[in-house]
Amino acid sequence: MTKAGPSGSNDPESFETRRRRRITIVEGKPIDFVKQARKDGKEPRGDDDDRMFPTESQIIEDWQGHYRWQNEVGNHEVQNKDKRFRTNEDIPTPEDVERILGAETTKLLRKRRDQHEAFVRLRDDERRLALALQEFRSDHRIRHAASYPISKLHHYAVIFGLVIVESFANMYFFAQGNSLGLLGGFFQAILLSLISIGVAVAVGYFALRAIHHKHTSMRVMGILSLVAYLVFFVGFNLVVAHYRDLLAERPDEALAQAIPATLAAPFRITFDSLMLIVASLLAAALGGYKGYTSEDRYPGHGKLDRKAHGARLLFDNAKTTMRAEVHAILDATDAELVAIREHGEAMLAALDGIIAEGEKHKESYERGLEDTRSDCRQWLIDYRNEFMKVRGVPTPPHFAKFEEFEYALDVQTMQVWIPRRDEAVKKHAALVAKLEGLDAEKKGSVQRITRAQQELDDYFEQKLGGEWSDDRDLAHA
Repeated sequence: MTKAGPSGSNDPESFETRRRRRITIVEGKPIDFVKQARKDGKEPRGDDDDRMFPTESQIIEDWQGHYRWQNEVGNHEVQNKDKRFRTNEDIPTPEDVERILGAETTKLLRKRRDQHEAFVRLRDDERRLALALQEFRSDHRIRHAASYPISKLHHYAVIFGLVIVESFANMYFFAQGNSLGLLGGFFQAILLSLISIGVAVAVGYFALRAIHHKHTSMRVMGILSLVAYLVFFVGFNLVVAHYRDLLAERPDEALAQAIPATLAAPFRITFDSLMLIVASLLAAALGGYKGYTSEDRYPGHGKLDRKAHGARLLFDNAKTTMRAEVHAILDATDAELVAIREHGEAMLAALDGIIAEGEKHKESYERGLEDTRSDCRQWLIDYRNEFMKVRGVPTPPHFAKFEEFEYALDVQTMQVWIPRRDEAVKKHAALVAKLEGLDAEKKGSVQRITRAQQELDDYFEQKLGGEWSDDRDLAHA
């Protein structure tokens, strides 16, 4: 048989082992109190001597010590549970909701204040360049929208391909008489192609576009440049054609005789050279077109439009980023509101759990106290029965008395848990009503996001859209 301890756990010692261990004499050696009772019964005493025998006192002292230990452990457990209860009863309230919403408003205002200077700078750049573009278009009487390729690399990729193709087409002819053979011919061909097409691109970019300029001097310069290029193109390609033909006939004299042969008989060339001139013409025409369309046809219009568009894009991207950050703040607020409701529910569940634990602890203490009373009484009865077997009558008067162990568990602390729990339930109900009322009033987070977005749009429109007179006005944004 095992004896239950004050907290309800089973004691590893048996009832008899505990009794033998606790009942000791002065020397500290274990004794058998039954044997001691028989010994005490033989002790001569007067009938009016009602003092307790030492063994009786030892039994009572032993169980009083166990009783004190029960009370100490039991009340310590009550205090621990009360600490946990106090921790969990401080649940979120409607004031916490107001605090969270107030913090959200503060964060939104701080976000605008912190980024205000950057927004003003981007806004000013966008306005300045937009105004410059507008004035440029007005001064130069431009009515068309600027047109230019987004990627210059992709735009000129065709030109690079043309250079390679024309170089391979001329490589065989230029290889004749070249000490490096086909490789040397390819290097000569690619050099001539770069000159021919490169000049065509430059003419298309500068001369052709200058023809559209409002100033007569620029238009005349563009036309003269175009005429000069046409003369250069015809002369250059005829010289190259004669050089090709001479390489096939007299490789050693080809370079020296190319210009004289061209001057003597400009159009006396072979059919192959004529086809290569036609190919060069097509390549130059495409190169001139690519140079012409690499920017808007009116000089300076495309460059200024690109700057204005870039500034506008930076400003729009900054506003998009701001909107995303505002949404992040609103989402964080929604998550916090959900969290405090769930936290309150968890705390109420913890309070109910502590109350249930307290009831079980109380029952365990009461069982332990009753065991202490009954065990102490039974030990005294066993001792006194053995005593009377030896002594006989009369029975000492104090044998009719037994030690009382009063109820000492701190139930007053536990009794206030239920009303305190009920108060916490009321606080949580008020919190839930606040949150539900917030959703009903503002139609949930979607409405709050819409309202915050509108405030942000008003800020962009009113503070950044109109003239900015004083940065201190931001405090009222």
